[in-house]
Amino acid sequence: MKSLLPLLACALLWTVAPSRVHAQAAAPTAEQRARAREAYTRGQQLFDAGQFEPAQAAFEEAYVHVPNPIVLLGVASAQEARGLRSEARVTLERYLRESPNARDRASIEARIAALPLSASGSSVAGTAPSTTPPPRATPPS
Repeated sequence: MKSLLPLLACALLWTVAPSRVHAQAAAPTAEQRARAREAYTRGQQLFDAGQFEPAQAAFEEAYVHVPNPIVLLGVASAQEARGLRSEARVTLERYLRESPNARDRASIEARIAALPLSASGSSVAGTAPSTTPPPRATPPS
């Protein structure tokens, strides 16, 4: 059951977040932007400290406050570092869907292609998890 929790959390984020995007079609409030920046910064610090699970949670929190697709790169980086390669792949594919004109599309597509999966969805034996850091700049609001 414990191994299903990250997958369920990802699925929940996948189904809930799009409705939040529509609900927040108006510009985020100053409070939402501040909370998103704080959570994103905390996620970067946790990631740099090698605390990938709380980093992922912080990035997801930032995305809830302001659903900016760039934050999904932080989520995916934390997932990869945790060895959650199938979840990282889903998150990166979502980033490309939400950012159809992304300037980094080619590098993200290459990153997706480098996420080999076994039948169980875990990383292929002998393939170390990636520690691609999340974007350093505070995501635009």
